Amino acid sequence: MNDTPIIQQYKNIKASHNDKIIFFHLGDFYEMFYEDAVLVSNILGITLTQRKNLEEIVPMCGIPISNKDVYIKKLLREGHKIAICEQTETPDEAKKRGCKLVNRSITSIFSQSTYFEEDSAFNNYMLSITEDTYMYFCFYLDISTKDFFYEKINKNHLMDIIHRINPKEILLVENSNINIGEFEDIVTYIKGNYTSNYPKEVENFISISNNKMEEKAINILFYYIESTYNIIPTHAPKIGVNSSETMLDKITIKNLDIFTDEGLSFFSLMNRTKTPMGKRKLREMIVKPLIESKSIKKRLEVVTFFAHNIIINNSFNLNNIGDLSRYFYLLKKGKRGYNLVFKFIESIINSQKFIDYMKKKENLPLLLLELINSYKTPILCEDFFDKIENKPNIFKENISKELLKNININEAIKDMEEETKFIQKIVFCKLCNNSIIGYFFETSKNEQNKIEANGFIIKQILKNVIRFTTKKLIELENQLYCLEEQKKDLLKNHLEIYLEKIFIEEENIHKLSEIISYIDVLYGFGELALENNYKIPIIKDKFCFFYKQGRHPIIEKIKNNFIPNDLSLNNYNISIITGANMGGKSTLMRQTALITLMAQIGSFVSADFFEIRPFKKISIRIGSGDNYKQDASTFFEEMKEISNIIENADEYSLLLIDEIARGTGYKEGVSLSKGIIEYLYNKKILSIISTHYLEIAHHFYNYEKILCLKICYLYKENNLIFLHKFLEGIAESSLGIEVAKMAGIPLEIIKTAESNNN
Repeated sequence: MNDTPIIQQYKNIKASHNDKIIFFHLGDFYEMFYEDAVLVSNILGITLTQRKNLEEIVPMCGIPISNKDVYIKKLLREGHKIAICEQTETPDEAKKRGCKLVNRSITSIFSQSTYFEEDSAFNNYMLSITEDTYMYFCFYLDISTKDFFYEKINKNHLMDIIHRINPKEILLVENSNINIGEFEDIVTYIKGNYTSNYPKEVENFISISNNKMEEKAINILFYYIESTYNIIPTHAPKIGVNSSETMLDKITIKNLDIFTDEGLSFFSLMNRTKTPMGKRKLREMIVKPLIESKSIKKRLEVVTFFAHNIIINNSFNLNNIGDLSRYFYLLKKGKRGYNLVFKFIESIINSQKFIDYMKKKENLPLLLLELINSYKTPILCEDFFDKIENKPNIFKENISKELLKNININEAIKDMEEETKFIQKIVFCKLCNNSIIGYFFETSKNEQNKIEANGFIIKQILKNVIRFTTKKLIELENQLYCLEEQKKDLLKNHLEIYLEKIFIEEENIHKLSEIISYIDVLYGFGELALENNYKIPIIKDKFCFFYKQGRHPIIEKIKNNFIPNDLSLNNYNISIITGANMGGKSTLMRQTALITLMAQIGSFVSADFFEIRPFKKISIRIGSGDNYKQDASTFFEEMKEISNIIENADEYSLLLIDEIARGTGYKEGVSLSKGIIEYLYNKKILSIISTHYLEIAHHFYNYEKILCLKICYLYKENNLIFLHKFLEGIAESSLGIEVAKMAGIPLEIIKTAESNNN
């Protein structure tokens, strides 16, 4: 079938990108054709139109280029990939080579893992996974920030790493048996040979690893990135969780509301960062708490320094530092625009100013000194521009003074003004300009006779006005257009010269970004400590666990008059808590886990006093529901989760289990609970366990290293009032009937229940 030139051009480009939606640049729109148009029209709800292509009618739809990001995000969320096909020359350039059709080519390819908005607070990780009999091998990379990590994980913990890093795309080999569960919709299966080119650093990593499955995982990642996005990462991966860190599992992230979208999350509570890379660093620090006392103390020293030096906090604003790594990535990929360049340069200069400012301060803590001294070579001097203000056009003006002296745009404009004065002596009119028809004179219809009598050229006749031009104005307009194009070319060349100077500093820029992000987080911790009256934890090397007046850091922000509690487990391995629902058992357990987590990420804590020896594992299991997607009952899910959290636990672990073995019959529940507690006790694993089975607490009451706690309450005028305090001892009752009465269960039912209970 014969095609028009533009449809033939589209088909040629589409043939190499059949798995993607082509955004085809035409004028001010991106157009979609054929099946792409039908698909996009259905998803976005935009009008499907038609275009004639010689012998056929072609379905098409379009979106404005100026508003493309909104549509791209919607399509990516539906799991589609998008290829941006741009015009790579102007119509005039096409004419010079004797062609009516401008050249077009694919300039960008987007998937969920490669599309991001400037200043996004989230990593866009692409995760590749392979397996052997016992382990999963995981490599995850954010190509926009150069964050690149690998981990070898036990077969039971694949979901933990996925929930922790929140990848936007998962890569598996074709016919893989790896079960991704709820994340299947972001999986891309890699077919073929998937071999790739490696930089020397990665080759060294593979040769040292000498593991076929690791090599396969990194192969599919590099092959996919290179073949799809024409990018080859230039550096080797780092260990995802190193020896000085631990990691939070999927269950703990969920139960502690670390990143919940509903209400206040722990992340949003702790977030006082000013920069996008600071937000990403905070997320990383929360899910990978420290386990070495020395490392925690070094962070706490910096937080203390910032909290005590309010003058420093107020004298420099990190808000004026943008996303250095992602600005660099966008520019390196070819995105231009003075606003982006200006923000990038300004962010580099302001980062350097901040580091120079800090270097002048006395008595800096060791970690802060290490950070600022690790950046040695300034990328740009402060007078990179003659003057930097808050307007990107300063950049243009400074360049134009040097380069544009031979491009007499002002002369062309002056000539145009002279022509206007001449025409105004003949016709009462004004000079106008718009993007569609260019320069023109506009007058009322009453002047039409004069226009025609003088041989002027009519461009448009509207309801009340006539728009016309002259041969002289057309000549001046063409002259001005040529001068403007020369100006653009010179500015572009000048810009590229400076960018090339910056591009060779890639490693230095990423180092600068890392320094600022780390300082940003600790700076924020200092602000948070002052704002919420948090106290510095005491970090010890020998076992201890004791806090006074501890508060749940999230609940105290949303509920007035939060009642704090003390908890000392210095002489115990296990605490068993009994008492009614609504009494605060779950709150105490979550509060204990969060205070511990705050300390181990290097923050002050929501308690008046806290001493702790860091834990290598922090896990909390609270509640459960049927997993209908995998046909798993509530009780099965509970047992599975308990199995996961006690796996590899030892005396350096903190485990918290709410309402242990509640999902089965009383006798079996009691027996299982006793078995689990006995196991934890013998392994000397610090554990806090709540239960409605009072028999369990009585069974373990006389164990030397077990502390039994009960909820405090009182009756006032026959009404049950929970005091949300805890005392040593065992509850007399779980108060289930009383709680049912408070919930409004009919009195008849309550009386029957009381009779049966008695």
